[in-house]
Amino acid sequence: MAFEYPVALEVRGRPAVVIGTDAVVHGKADALLEAGAFVTVVAGEPASALDRLEERSGTTVRRRPYRPGDLAGAFVCVASSKDAGERAAIHREAEARGVLVNVMDDPEHCHFAAPA
Repeated sequence: MAFEYPVALEVRGRPAVVIGTDAVVHGKADALLEAGAFVTVVAGEPASALDRLEERSGTTVRRRPYRPGDLAGAFVCVASSKDAGERAAIHREAEARGVLVNVMDDPEHCHFAAPA
């Protein structure tokens, strides 16, 4: 997918969801928090990063794998998964709920590109 229309999103005060270990490790929750989003993190690890995120205002941490329904009420989602079926499920839920989604390293399941 060619992302031909460059855009910057205003996420301040909006709900965002970050799913998966790699998304946490690559600082996606931190970047959204810095931009003013209210962030829900859905990941089982890394424990130290999840502990740190739990201490930040505006963050909810769910220490578990993705479940359908996790995108309810979200404006934007950044996700990672090694499982192709899970990546597709996240994308399907985002499409159904009108949530902008970036599934890391899977352009077919992205509405937008985000800097690494």
